[in-house]
Amino acid sequence: SKIFKSLKVSKDGTLPVFEFSDVFNYITGEPILYQKNIQDLFKVNLLDFDIP
Repeated sequence: SKIFKSLKVSKDGTLPVFEFSDVFNYITGEPILYQKNIQDLFKVNLLDFDIP
């Protein structure tokens, strides 16, 4: 998916661990986030994704 392809890769080559619900909640404006800096884990603006 586009979301997984846009994750920032760490210097050691690993992908960050995150809850997909945080991505959905961030995009829809829900205040409940486990990872408060969810946007920082991605190379693109999450709000640009069109998730129904």
